[in-house]
Amino acid sequence: MLLKAVCLSSEVGSRFLAALRHAEALRLHGASCQVFSEADMDLATATALADVIVLHQVAATPERLEDVGRWQRAGTLVIVDANDDRNFESRFLQVCDGVITATSPTAQQLALSTPRPIVIVEDSPSLA
Repeated sequence: MLLKAVCLSSEVGSRFLAALRHAEALRLHGASCQVFSEADMDLATATALADVIVLHQVAATPERLEDVGRWQRAGTLVIVDANDDRNFESRFLQVCDGVITATSPTAQQLALSTPRPIVIVEDSPSLA
């Protein structure tokens, strides 16, 4: 069974490009992955499209934290993408089902902050 992932990103240019790199890396690991900006994504559609939602540099607003709970209740795994510059919302570490990051040192640092599973997904060389 092909894992269907949605990468939900903030709309800022370089951040969106980074989300595309992560999506390509997920594809290389066997997942089907689509990237949407927060502004363009109907949140109900995210749940319908995906087995997994990856939050890439998305603000942990009260509304977004409620969305995480809604997605989880619908059976969708929610993963936070924690990149090397620690420019992610640490509040997601408490509510998301897991964490992805690009490097082992970052994974080791994150392991001190969360009991959630942490997976290293290196950036795709084709888009780096």
